[in-house]
Amino acid sequence: MTSLVALVFPDETTASAAAEDVRSMSDLMFRKGAIAVISRDVEGTFSVMTSYSEASGGVSRSLAWTLLFGELLFDSADLRPRSLPELRPDFRRYGSVVQDVASGAFKPEVRELLQPGSSAVFLMVDESLIPRLFAQLNRFGGAALQVQLGEAIP
Repeated sequence: MTSLVALVFPDETTASAAAEDVRSMSDLMFRKGAIAVISRDVEGTFSVMTSYSEASGGVSRSLAWTLLFGELLFDSADLRPRSLPELRPDFRRYGSVVQDVASGAFKPEVRELLQPGSSAVFLMVDESLIPRLFAQLNRFGGAALQVQLGEAIP
């Protein structure tokens, strides 16, 4: 089962350092595109860094990040199609997962923690690897959030 993990830090740079640390953890075998970093400067402007890769079915995981961050960080109701059936099947798959994530406690928690002058690393990771991930990244501190994505996102 895939989970979305967010580690939020009270400064603009720690998330990038934590992401580099995760990338060096070859034993966790993160897929390319499964890591994204958001930093928010003191004026509140967001910077997003991801690595794109093609997921199964020809859809880039960048689509999942785009939909997810649009929903988590912005009031994107005006940008969404009126119904998911209007979308291609691959967009529907990611869109339904994003709606599930955004409808729970994860969205307000991320918004509360990701204030101006902070940063976060987001990881799509198999649940079985989360304890090792947290043990490795514990030295960075920060607040950890987690939500299940299910099987829809490879």
